[in-house]
Order: sequence, then C-alpha cells, then structure tokens
Amino acid sequence: MRMPSGSSRQKVALLVSAAMLAAACADSGSTSEPHREAPRWPTLMSDLHFAWSAEPGIDLFSGAAVVIRAYQESLTAAAYGGNNEYLYPGFDNAVAPNQPQGSPRSTRALWPELGFPLERPLVGTFRNHILHVNTAGPNTSVTVCDWLWGAARQQPDGKFLSGTSWRAAPGVSVSRYTLATPPSTDSTAQQPQRGPSLFAINNVFGKWRVIGRITATDSIAAGPEWPEFDQDLAACAAKAPESEERRQFLTTGEHPRSDFPTLPAYPGWPAESQ
Repeated sequence: MRMPSGSSRQKVALLVSAAMLAAACADSGSTSEPHREAPRWPTLMSDLHFAWSAEPGIDLFSGAAVVIRAYQESLTAAAYGGNNEYLYPGFDNAVAPNQPQGSPRSTRALWPELGFPLERPLVGTFRNHILHVNTAGPNTSVTVCDWLWGAARQQPDGKFLSGTSWRAAPGVSVSRYTLATPPSTDSTAQQPQRGPSLFAINNVFGKWRVIGRITATDSIAAGPEWPEFDQDLAACAAKAPESEERRQFLTTGEHPRSDFPTLPAYPGWPAESQ
C-alpha cells in the first residue's frame, strides 16, 4: 500500500492497520525467515491490546477471520517492534513476497515495514471490526474496519498523542485483504482461536495464503482495485463504537493516559503451549 498524504504521525499510524496500520509502504519482502515457534510481544506495546469484533454471521474464532487476525496483529507487532521476530508462527509460508513497482498495489506491501520502530510506549486499544468475508472462485476477500483512535504514543512530556485523525472519518481506516482459499478439507485451527494469550503461539495460518492487502483512509489511496471503498468507509464510520465528536477529540492534540484505556484483548489466543 502507498501511504496517503498526511503528517508523519499519520504515516506511522497506518503501519498498522492495523494498520495496519501497522505496516506498510515497503515494496520488498522475504519469506526466508526461520520458523518462529514462540514470538515475543514488543515491550513498548505491553499496554496495547487488540479487540476484535465482527458482523453477525462472521465467526471470529475460525477460518478466514483467524488468518486476518493473526496477519494484521503480526504486521503491527513487527512494524512497531522493528523486527520480523514478532511475526506469528507460520507467517513466513502463509504470506506471498512483496511484488515490485508496477504490480497491483495490493501485492506490493504484504510484509511489514520495519523502518519506524517505537521509541516510546504505544498504549490503549486497537479495535478492529470484520465487515465482510466474501469467497469467489479461488480467493476470499476480507474487509476490516480499523478503529485506531483508542491508541496513542507517549510523548516526551509524558502525555499521549493518537495522531490518527483523517478528515474523511476521524480515527477510521479500512483494510481489504485477499486470501487464497484452501481446500475445504483443510483442518487448520479446529480449536476455537480464543484465549488469554496476547499473541498466537501456534501456526494458525494453515493452508491459507495472504496474496493481497490495501489499507486506506480515502478512495485515492484505495485505488482502482477497490471500487467499493467509499461505501466500506462509510459503513465503518457508522458502526464505530464512539461518536465522531469523541473520535475527533481523541485524535486532536495531547491527552492524559486515561483517555486511552487498555481494554481486555479479545478474543485473544489459546495459551496451552505458553
């Protein structure tokens, strides 16, 4: 994904999303990393949680939703931690290499950008809402609302700055992922993927493969691959759990830590092997 214009704080925020804006303008990537059995969570993200929700009928605990949760959380942790060691187990084989300039935008930034690691704590909650899961032919498309106004970085004076305000919808971006759908016989992650762990300990990607990703705050950044972007952004803003006025307030200026509570991680991950 190419970053939309805006301040450097906005660019860092979009590395997530979740973000990823957690992630994201790199045009090169590698799948040669060794297999990671037990990733660590970045120390400066110890007070940052993910809280996921979904539209009725979408199962957060299995299938494509599990893959997207693991993928987006991996991107965020690696981008803000500045190291691919934070990618969840199985990421290496589940994510296609970044494609070169000239390729479709969705294929150029599948791996995290590691150039903007945190220098001070990132706190609060990244709330993500799965809006659509659509399977057509060999691929599955997943659209996610990134509600990022509830997270902020500590500033030198000790206060906290969100830095995620965009005029179209304060604190809201949207991500669309394309997955290569595995055979129906794939038995990946039969156990419901929820629990007390902040991160996935085992490989939950299975035979799914991530082959496309776009995160955007406006239709220009979304590009021609995503003609429904404006409708998706409007839906994400309408479904946001806080009002536009509150979101605008939180994404403007510095605030005390109490304005960015760290909500319980949901649904979290099983901790049997932890």
